[in-house]
Amino acid sequence: MDASVILKPILWSPHPFNYLRPQGYKGVGKSFPATRGWGGEEWNAAPILIDSRAYFFVQEYGPIEALIDKGPTAVVMIAYDSKTKAQYVVGIACDVKVTSEGERRKLQRNYPLSKRYNELKKLPIVRSKYEGIPGGRKFGSWRERLFHDLKNGQEYHLALYSDAALYHWFKTPIRINARGYTKKNHFMRYFSKFQFILASHVIDMVDDFLPVKSPVLRWLRGIVEIEQKFKSNKLSSLSGSGKLGGGKAAQKAYSRYIECHEVVISPKHDKLDQDFSGYITAEEFGFVRAPLYSTIDARFTRGGRLSLVEYKTCELKNAYFALRAAVGQLIDYWIRLDEGRAQNLIAVLDCYPGSDGTMLIDGLNRKGIPISVFWRSKPKSGKFDSYAPVLK
Repeated sequence: MDASVILKPILWSPHPFNYLRPQGYKGVGKSFPATRGWGGEEWNAAPILIDSRAYFFVQEYGPIEALIDKGPTAVVMIAYDSKTKAQYVVGIACDVKVTSEGERRKLQRNYPLSKRYNELKKLPIVRSKYEGIPGGRKFGSWRERLFHDLKNGQEYHLALYSDAALYHWFKTPIRINARGYTKKNHFMRYFSKFQFILASHVIDMVDDFLPVKSPVLRWLRGIVEIEQKFKSNKLSSLSGSGKLGGGKAAQKAYSRYIECHEVVISPKHDKLDQDFSGYITAEEFGFVRAPLYSTIDARFTRGGRLSLVEYKTCELKNAYFALRAAVGQLIDYWIRLDEGRAQNLIAVLDCYPGSDGTMLIDGLNRKGIPISVFWRSKPKSGKFDSYAPVLK
């Protein structure tokens, strides 16, 4: 499972309004804000709250959806003030999801359409932009087009949501120095793109501005574990234009360039997940896949009992070390994130971890840690052998 933290440029909204009402965007170009004078993000300081979820907007861009499909994702919203040439962190949302059709309908019912329409139509820059758009036969006036754009905002903006506890807006924007993390003067500034960044670097930026027990910080610290797999202690900041190849990105190994270093994430991990999931959810075993949270690779239920799963791709020569790594993560998830609710911990490998591996599993079970190990019966096989005392 791949976890991502991204910097997403949004419109700059200076104090005192600070994302509570629009001020009009004067930029030029072909982007939605440039042609309309607003972007949909001007109200993100007060997200729409429905069923303990915080709904917010960013400029539409397909690859963000691809990232979210691949694993836990955090969106760190940043803005560039062209007057002072400074860049700021303005908000952050962790474990974000893309709204479904049903959620969009619910969002539209709760959307403060009239209030936002009245705020926008009073701005001279918005009127000027709309009057410059060919109306065609569909719209009788620029006001009708504006109202249409607001009502059907899902066509132009990507509506995301997170648990309300994992959404935070900073009352005072946090000024950031990109030079402290990259070799450039600024992070990505284009609304239609995003940039990868290390969770540890985001923590460094916002730690002093969040409560000690902030759920946002707790979530980000969980993602740091994944960064450590990539030896991030030697690396600077993840960078990129956000140009993923849609669905193909999940099927091919892809590279993230971190300063002068390259980290390659292999599709073998996804393949191991697919094969094991198909194997253990078959009628013979009766497991059911459960929703994910945080950085856990997979969760399954059977008969009311929950299992946490960690996948490790490996070869025979390093299978035991892969098992040790999986065991450490599973115990950490079990104690720190799952809080001991799971009844089973399962490590899944490509290869047999040897007698040392089964001895390790035995010893852990004797200590009261309910853990099992599965491995492919043959290379690339979709069937698995196991040493699974807790599942017998």
